[in-house]
Amino acid sequence: MIFSTLPLENAAAHIATKIARGCKDHKSVVWLVSGGSCIPPQVAIMAQLQQVLSPDELTALTILPVDERYGHQGHAASNSEQMRTAGFSPAPACWIDILGRNLPWEQTLLEYKNSSTHALARADVVLATLGMGPDGHTAGILPRSPAVTDTVSFAIGYSWSDYERMTLGISMLLQIDHAWVLAYGESKEEAIERLQKNTEPMEKLPAKLLYDLPDVTVYNDYIQS
Repeated sequence: MIFSTLPLENAAAHIATKIARGCKDHKSVVWLVSGGSCIPPQVAIMAQLQQVLSPDELTALTILPVDERYGHQGHAASNSEQMRTAGFSPAPACWIDILGRNLPWEQTLLEYKNSSTHALARADVVLATLGMGPDGHTAGILPRSPAVTDTVSFAIGYSWSDYERMTLGISMLLQIDHAWVLAYGESKEEAIERLQKNTEPMEKLPAKLLYDLPDVTVYNDYIQS
């Protein structure tokens, strides 16, 4: 794992270059995207991809949410809707909105599992832009939640104090080939330090799972490898 204090704008440009290279080199690329503070840089990354890749090259790219808040398509708390509102418009890449069919909870979770399983099974490379919360969570895997103890399920749904949450499970996230964590801001300092020390169990620090991925760069304001 590499820790980098590269400024956010430069980090986004670097990630865009890496994703573009993946689309040029492979027939099928999966890009897992996060919500929250990752949304603005992901919008910038997508804009750069559309500048440097041809429409044919962009069709190699499938975009999936690494987690989502359940509800009708377009509800204000939805990660996908917040990305659309921020200007994320990836056509002609394939962007899978797991809320797009407005299915009941169990069917939406099954759709999420099936869509992600199919996409990752045929992918030549799996890329991810991930966030990390002040509590040490990443994706929708919150401390002491059902998602942090379930190491088998590909997609997990659970009720929490804030939302009905859906997330790719740890077993699915471990298929990521290259991950870039965007964890800027004063509220992330303690979590970054905890991640670097790596002394806590995963139940308390879910982002610890990043150590099991083959290639991870953690962009932040505080620690430089």
